[in-house]
Amino acid sequence: MERAVAQPNRAASSEGIFYLIALFREWAIMPVRFDQQSEFGHTDFWEQSVVDHLVTQWHSKVINTFPAPAELRAALLPLVYAFPRGRVVRQGDQFTVYHGNNLKPFMKMSRRFIEGDFGIQGRATWVFDEHEQCVAHDRDQMREVLGLKQTWPAAAVSW
Repeated sequence: MERAVAQPNRAASSEGIFYLIALFREWAIMPVRFDQQSEFGHTDFWEQSVVDHLVTQWHSKVINTFPAPAELRAALLPLVYAFPRGRVVRQGDQFTVYHGNNLKPFMKMSRRFIEGDFGIQGRATWVFDEHEQCVAHDRDQMREVLGLKQTWPAAAVSW
């Protein structure tokens, strides 16, 4: 089942950014719609929202390794390129979703569902952008920190 961390206004169209994050038993989308808050980048979103959500979701599962939430937060903070992410950009009446080609069936997250969070279902072109790729080092560290067995595509270098 596809899951969103927050329920955005799925009717109105908007540009924005998103992460797909691993929760304990499923994956979820964390979107930011630029019609609902000011535009900012993935790094700011990661530092201001995503990491804290991950700490809330995961701390009780990794408490033996990270006894304090602050320790888990410190381990996750530099891993901004660990999870799949993307950017939605308006071009006239159409939208382009720039992505790192990281979606995998086990995530149970479809392009159509992601488009829905931005109110752009059926009006989006998906374009690979190497700058939206996961980075192997960050992905591997994330898998180790959270004890994730699943893996997903990632580039060998960062930008």
